[in-house]
Amino acid sequence: MRRVESALSLAAAILLAATAGCTSQPAEAEAASPEEVAFVEYARRSLADAEARGASRSQIAALEAVVAVGSVSFETYRTSVEATLACFDEVGIAYTSREAEDGSGVPVIEYSFSGPASGSAVADGCISANSEIVETLYMIQPSTQRLRDASFEKRMDVLIPCLVEEGFVAETEASDISVSEAQEALLTMINSGTSDPYRCATLAGIESF
Repeated sequence: MRRVESALSLAAAILLAATAGCTSQPAEAEAASPEEVAFVEYARRSLADAEARGASRSQIAALEAVVAVGSVSFETYRTSVEATLACFDEVGIAYTSREAEDGSGVPVIEYSFSGPASGSAVADGCISANSEIVETLYMIQPSTQRLRDASFEKRMDVLIPCLVEEGFVAETEASDISVSEAQEALLTMINSGTSDPYRCATLAGIESF
């Protein structure tokens, strides 16, 4: 099984950081959830960071669109990744790519590159300039997390007994555990250093959350 990916900790950190530094929001954002407001604030800060470090004009334009609409569409995400792949072509880096889904129904573009170690820094430069921030925002935006949460919840009937067996959820708490609590327990298991840290995730068919 491939390594289980979690946006949980990053999303929580974004919510805390963004709301701590936020003094006001546009009137149209008043009805948004705290997560959505925090996401827009984080996207705004990411845009400023991209401009400061000299990101490509295409990535900056994509981030401006994200700030304006409050989310990252798949088309915006795909256009940014395609700019990275075009950069690979320009510098002669071989790569493979395909459209897929992340195991919870979120459409993604998987890509990888190959070549000498000296080419890695060049490839990283392509990613940083063209798509890195957009890719991150796409994966941690509230709509993506809602899809992942819904997929995760469907697998809890298999997951929770395993977490109880492994000692990461108390048997007395298993019947009314929330999605977020189960995610935290699974993340604790994955990071615990046990002999088979992905056993429960594999058993439940969880690839991302």
